[in-house]
Amino acid sequence: MSHPTTFASLGHDHSQLSDRLRRWERRTVIVVAIILVVLLGLRIAAPFVVRSAINHRLAKIEGYHGEVQDVDLHLWRGAYRLQGVKLTRQVGNEQAPFLNVADIDFSLAWRELWHRRILADIAVSDLTLTFVPTPPKEEAASIKETSWQDVIKDIFPIEITRFKLQKGRLVYHDDKATPPVDISLEQLNLVATGLKNRATPGATEELPARVQLTGSTIGGGQLQLNASFEPLAERPHFDLDGQVKGVSLPALNQYLMAYGKVDVSRGTFEAYTEIAGKDGHFEGYIKPFFNDVSFKDVVDEHKNVARRVWESVVSGLVAVFKNKERNQLGTRIPFGGQIDDPKAGLLATFGNLFRHGFIRALTERVEGAPLPDAPGGSGDPDVGDKKAAPSNQNPGPTGASEAAKFAK
Repeated sequence: MSHPTTFASLGHDHSQLSDRLRRWERRTVIVVAIILVVLLGLRIAAPFVVRSAINHRLAKIEGYHGEVQDVDLHLWRGAYRLQGVKLTRQVGNEQAPFLNVADIDFSLAWRELWHRRILADIAVSDLTLTFVPTPPKEEAASIKETSWQDVIKDIFPIEITRFKLQKGRLVYHDDKATPPVDISLEQLNLVATGLKNRATPGATEELPARVQLTGSTIGGGQLQLNASFEPLAERPHFDLDGQVKGVSLPALNQYLMAYGKVDVSRGTFEAYTEIAGKDGHFEGYIKPFFNDVSFKDVVDEHKNVARRVWESVVSGLVAVFKNKERNQLGTRIPFGGQIDDPKAGLLATFGNLFRHGFIRALTERVEGAPLPDAPGGSGDPDVGDKKAAPSNQNPGPTGASEAAKFAK
């Protein structure tokens, strides 16, 4: 015979259910709290772990020593940020400054996720890259250096497709020269696209990567460079053109005195170049122009005899070979050969110097025209072309130049 349900028994059951629910809620809250604490701990610890891993990797680069001061993670956008990146390079028995970067930001390229590709963008700001003269061959042979490509793959093992640099600085420093040389390129802004560290199935373009660089030089000059290249090529495969204009020569007197044993009181400099390379071979030219040059105190009695004689010879040659109508010294220097064995066309250089001074002036621009077959080959194909494009024309990364055909 069943017992009738009473209000007391119902109340008892309800109390037990409430107790179980409260215990379950407490356990759930505790578990969630533990998970949150663990996740928070991991989030706090992660930047230190990543920084330690990167610094450990940098410490293993032969020939270099580096460190990262701080790492920030931005999980919501799939990114991390390195701050205070410093790298020194072993030069002889000393550690010389090589790389100093205030900020490097690595982030997923979300636009590429729609195409089922995991790619990354890199943005760099306030970078200084310092070069010093390399030690003698026998000393340099003992210094082994690791490929930066391997280092980048370790630090960020995702394909990099776009690189942007703002406020970069390139420095050349030689404290062993007399006088010491310290020259630089400032305010460098660079955008590189089409970068990759692994092959793309079905890709047919030979030079898929593009680089555009602008900046200013010591002496108030303006630099512009455009290039296309194959980032996966085992040997350099590229096509490049560039120009620098409006450089004040007196600002270069440190360099001129140290390596040319001359100094100037007036004048400007500009240059135009194209280079193409493939399978270890390259060809190109550079056209330097010196405008309204005047040498400083050629007969200064405080200079030694050899210095005065040398400056008199240089000053005399400039006076003889300059184009009188433009008050300008200029030539076209072809070069080429193997990457590890470059050669310059000295005979063609002298011939172009003579032609510019006495026959027909060289065009002050990037040619976008056939390169010489070899150093010492043909001269400027559009020498004296009065209808040539003005010097401020930008022919683009490759234009219609034969350089691009050679590179391909």
